[in-house]
Amino acid sequence: MQLNFENPWALLGVFGPALLAFVMIYQRRKKPISFSRRRLLLVFFGLLCCVLGLARPQAGQTLTETQAVRSNVFFAMDVSESMLARDVSPSRLQFAINFARKLLDKLAGTKVAIYPFALNGYIQMPLTTDTAAAADMISALNPTFMSHQGTDLSLALETLLQNIEKMERQGKNSGVDWFPTQVILFSDGETHWPLREETLRQYRTKKIPIFTVATGTTTGATIPSEGRFGPQRNYLKDRQGNVVKTFLSADVLQKISRATGGDYVPSHFEEVDRLAKRLTQSIHVGKLSTRFTISREFYPLFFAIALVLFLIELIFARWEYAIRVIMVALMTYSHALSAEEPSEPWPDILIYNQGLDSLKKGDLEKAASQFQESAAITQNKVIKKKSLFNQGNTLLKQADPQQALQVYQQAYDTQSEDEGFDREANKLISDNMELAAKILEQMKKQGTGDGESSSSEDQKPGKTPKDSKGPQRFKKQRFTEGQKQKIYDLLASEEQQIIQQLQSRRNKKAIDRFVEKPW
Repeated sequence: MQLNFENPWALLGVFGPALLAFVMIYQRRKKPISFSRRRLLLVFFGLLCCVLGLARPQAGQTLTETQAVRSNVFFAMDVSESMLARDVSPSRLQFAINFARKLLDKLAGTKVAIYPFALNGYIQMPLTTDTAAAADMISALNPTFMSHQGTDLSLALETLLQNIEKMERQGKNSGVDWFPTQVILFSDGETHWPLREETLRQYRTKKIPIFTVATGTTTGATIPSEGRFGPQRNYLKDRQGNVVKTFLSADVLQKISRATGGDYVPSHFEEVDRLAKRLTQSIHVGKLSTRFTISREFYPLFFAIALVLFLIELIFARWEYAIRVIMVALMTYSHALSAEEPSEPWPDILIYNQGLDSLKKGDLEKAASQFQESAAITQNKVIKKKSLFNQGNTLLKQADPQQALQVYQQAYDTQSEDEGFDREANKLISDNMELAAKILEQMKKQGTGDGESSSSEDQKPGKTPKDSKGPQRFKKQRFTEGQKQKIYDLLASEEQQIIQQLQSRRNKKAIDRFVEKPW
């Protein structure tokens, strides 16, 4: 249990009673006869209790919660021809694809983007939380996606950084939150141009770590190429006709990860879990938020003590101080009232009252929706029965007796703990159900001619017959103005009877004090 002050600034008022006590003690020297120790103590402690009451001391406990921070992860995939080498099974590129798919399964809910590259690169898939679609996109990568071969890691990383900065600017301009960014680089580390330090420095300045996943071995392998008689018949050769052999440049990948604050991952599937854990560390370590839960308020106690002390002083002191005591008491009471937070109705009752307001304004469609929502979320059977009853009335006013009958039936089947209330309410519901049934029967009689033509049309070839047992809706234009007015008058008189019968009853539950009217 902890003690907390909601208005700690009010504690500065302690200087007021202290100053008053000092003045009274100082005046004792000049007028010792008029000095009263009783008055000094009562006034001092009375005002001190008022100050403490204004500070609103509360007993409770502090709860700490963690708000997770999301992350943007860019998958940079090397699709140069050297990735076709088979020193890892089945090939370097296929290993990188399988590694990336396993990693995506562990990053559900994270925004990911795909960036294939060789000599240069491009954003193939922008940031998305659909990791399944990203996995399918990665599976389709191959060297034919790139128009120029010959890997340049520096140029590819510079282009990726430019795309990240562009997406960040666009997101902030449109009011979208931009989350911390991380890059996963799948490559064998081979680059035909030297790695530029300035490129890695820009990533370090932007606080964008690069995690490098090695694809290949230091023993190397030849690069299959497509020949005259189909793929993988020949091996890639240089200009002198020598077969080209490619090797894993682990030192290049380690340099990239160290310079940007990332990590180097060997070419083993066992490293997927470790990399996923490292990536999600920045996601799970978020902001800490604290809130104080109140279990007890002490300000009424302090105000009561102050009032008692002032009354004692009023009884034993001279009557000229009576006015001062009354003014202090009134000020204390007003502060207590202003400090109390107004109670708010529960959500189901609040929505129910909103439905009543919409019904008064004539917005029947909105009122029906609000009554339906109130009946769905409430746990109180009385409120549910009232909500369903009013929803049925609203549907009946909208010339939908079929659906009104269904809602009335739900209201009739709802049983509360108050048997007397259920008995009176079910009688009113039964009366309205009879009225709705009569209106529905009248509507069916008026729509007989149209029904025959529609049924004949349903029998035409190629058309599916309509379900005659399902709920049917009727167009409002079938009613004349006189019929509409008659329906409205019946419902208005019915509602007035309901209000008069239920105004004399009070619900036993405390929540009914929030409802504006019984029905």
